[in-house]
Amino acid sequence: MNKINIYGDYKIWVKKKLLLILLISIFIFIVIFLIPLKIRIVYRYIKDRKYFRIQLIILKNFKITLLKNNKKKNNKVKLENDLKKYIKYIHILKKLNIRWEYFNLESDYGLGDPAYTAISYGIIWSILGTFITAFDIKEPLVKLNPDCNKKVLTLNIESIFSIYIGNIIHTAIFILKEEIFNGCTKY
Repeated sequence: MNKINIYGDYKIWVKKKLLLILLISIFIFIVIFLIPLKIRIVYRYIKDRKYFRIQLIILKNFKITLLKNNKKKNNKVKLENDLKKYIKYIHILKKLNIRWEYFNLESDYGLGDPAYTAISYGIIWSILGTFITAFDIKEPLVKLNPDCNKKVLTLNIESIFSIYIGNIIHTAIFILKEEIFNGCTKY
């Protein structure tokens, strides 16, 4: 008499379903790693008001605002401290293999003295030139308007860039590894 092996058929069915789920998961994982994320950053600084926004752009029209910050301070805002914080992370950004699609910088500035304003103009352009070549930005829009007689600073930066999730994960692992090994050698 032939016995029907119900458990054997069930095990084969479960294995097929698990294999199908695994293949679908691998496919989704690969697609997510190959699709770049588009990120839009807007930074504005006018007198004592700062505005900062980061948006994630999905499929060209769908935008998710990740961070929005609009501050007005009674005391003077220290732009130098902000710049020092951001410059500290440029080497991390370089490792992410960012592809810039749009970069726009407009600034009106003045130091109250024509000589200092002219010197700062040269310094600003040397920093911008280094930034533009380091990140291989194609066709940047940069407008610097020096005002030699007034102390003024307005800054408007808007950029859109693409980054792959795989690069983010790879860089995060690199940073963690660097932090762990640097942390051990400090003590």
